[in-house]
Amino acid sequence: MRRPWTASSPAIHPSAIASPARSLVALGGLGVVVVVPAIYVAKRYPLAAHANELTDLGKLSDYTHRSFWAFVGILLVWFAAYVAGIVVARRCDQRVALAVVLVTAAVAGLFLVTMYPVNATDMHMYAARSRLFTTYGVDPIEVAPDAFPADPWRPLVSAEWAGRPSPYGPLWTLVAAPITWLAGDNLLRALLGFKLLALNCYLAAGWLIAKGLAARPDARPASAALVFLWNPLVLWEGIGSGHNDVLVALLLVAAMAAWLRGRIAWVIPVLVAATLLKYVAIILLPLALVAVARQAWAAGTLRRTLFGSAIASAAVVAVGLAPFYDLAALRGRIQAQGQIFAPSPAALAIRHLPDHLDEQASLRVVQAAGLAALSASMLVWLRRLVARPERLPLAAFEVTFVFLLLATTNFRGWYLIWLVALAAIAARGWAVARAAAWTVGAMAAYPLLIWIWGWRGYTFERIELIVVGLMFLPPVVVTLAQFAINARARRGPPATSA
Repeated sequence: MRRPWTASSPAIHPSAIASPARSLVALGGLGVVVVVPAIYVAKRYPLAAHANELTDLGKLSDYTHRSFWAFVGILLVWFAAYVAGIVVARRCDQRVALAVVLVTAAVAGLFLVTMYPVNATDMHMYAARSRLFTTYGVDPIEVAPDAFPADPWRPLVSAEWAGRPSPYGPLWTLVAAPITWLAGDNLLRALLGFKLLALNCYLAAGWLIAKGLAARPDARPASAALVFLWNPLVLWEGIGSGHNDVLVALLLVAAMAAWLRGRIAWVIPVLVAATLLKYVAIILLPLALVAVARQAWAAGTLRRTLFGSAIASAAVVAVGLAPFYDLAALRGRIQAQGQIFAPSPAALAIRHLPDHLDEQASLRVVQAAGLAALSASMLVWLRRLVARPERLPLAAFEVTFVFLLLATTNFRGWYLIWLVALAAIAARGWAVARAAAWTVGAMAAYPLLIWIWGWRGYTFERIELIVVGLMFLPPVVVTLAQFAINARARRGPPATSA
């Protein structure tokens, strides 16, 4: 393992000093490369000019071949700088490298704050739903935007979602409320508020990744933070489109950082808060409970730790459910999530099951298969955590990976923000490789969905098949490579003749 150079290090050869210095210069240059595409898209798709309309990347670029190749070029440059940055940051002094990584992320993020959310209209829905609470005093989880057709922001909610209440947890209602309350009737101000919230959560998550891993002598905190902060999908979807998944990622990282730094009583309450933002985080609670209980039992603090976690979790639930405490509405929203299909292996399976099964029967079969895969992964990692609770961050990554790959019928590219964050704080090479490969596939699907679909006149069925292949094959291939290489390593080197 290469030791970071310090002033007290004896007998350091000049070349050993120059190499980290050159690596820092290279890292700074790669940081500039990360920022340049952010500047371009911010100027090309300005938020201020289009805040009061529903549009997208294709419409704003007129579906031209030039805009297509510009977007492809941006992706290639971004991902090349990202991969090179991961490699170079490992060779640098980690404290200085972390400053470079954070400054680069902050500058790129500030430019992306001014970009229109060209890939999704979620921020407009955040604003319209939050306004139901701050202006009309109703619960967005129970009441849909259509209930107030005269509201000035109602036309900016897409037809797909206007008649549906909020799919997010009740804590999101409280987080979003100050933004729309301060914005008043100014939609641009509200959108900028959500963007700045995303930016701050994004930077805080990167800092917590480094802070959590600083306690591990074998870790490289700056490189781990870069895995999350410089990832093109995290930048594009988290800041550019302002998805609240960045806030979920922050809470997941906070829980894992608390674990790594020995503050285990906070792990479960923070995961409860994440669950009250997006219900999917509940799958990590059994893992955390086993790891925390096992660690506390070994330290002789089991009762105190579990009692403190229970009290803090109850307080989070009490605050998160306020002011409505409508459990029936929560159950309805959770059940409704299973009825939404988006390009994923599970959604493809539902549409291509034998004709003698109706849609509901197909849905039940696919959901049962996904639940079986998730349960198997959960049981494997619960067993491993009993023996080695320190593997909690890796267990959280692996279970989330299986959930997104096999158990969700409603996959969206920005869900990978959670996975990248968990891979970064797990600090495992294969986890980072799988998460990075998946983000490459997810971003590669956009040129097809936005430009090529219209140019070629493909049917939705064909586009869906190609998109699912683009998004899901890269992580599957890397996972198979991991299994093969690990299996070969376990067998050991081949025997040689005398």
